[in-house]
Amino acid sequence: MTLWHRTFVSIGANKGVCEKTIKEICQHIASLPDVKDFALSSLWRTSPVGVCPQEDFLNCVCSFSTLHSPQALFSHLTRIEKEYGRTEKGQGLPRTIDLDLLLVGHCFLQTPSLTLPHPRMLDRLFVLLPLCELLDDEYLEIPTSFEPQKVNISDHIQRLKETTDQRAEKILSANPLKHPSLKEH
Repeated sequence: MTLWHRTFVSIGANKGVCEKTIKEICQHIASLPDVKDFALSSLWRTSPVGVCPQEDFLNCVCSFSTLHSPQALFSHLTRIEKEYGRTEKGQGLPRTIDLDLLLVGHCFLQTPSLTLPHPRMLDRLFVLLPLCELLDDEYLEIPTSFEPQKVNISDHIQRLKETTDQRAEKILSANPLKHPSLKEH
């Protein structure tokens, strides 16, 4: 039996022509082999998280079903980042593109190059707000090394709004980058 994994990827950029780059990246991801049911959140303008002063980011989250393993997806995303000029290393720096694999089905994974679920996703408004738009309800099942943890995303969003200086503003509604070529995926 073939097992499709519901997958979530965070997409962000704050260098170059961000909206155009994000649109092209979404088309690229949606056209990967063994990817179906591609969906895209709204596009959000968000404050950078980190110590380096820089421009705001444009962020969204896409979801899709795939047959790819987490490692194969990570390789695809890393290759796409390089194709779009990603050279930055380290956290909190300006990015031409930043693709973060958030969740791949119920996979819990810790390797030197990949950790699933993404270790900081619950601490980032730029992830949670668009992610929340793609969920069936406000709860998300987070894989752990033991039992999956059911997390109320709305509660996490509220906590971040109250306890951090992270800003986020929806600038284009759901599926803002919808393109005819994505309709079949």
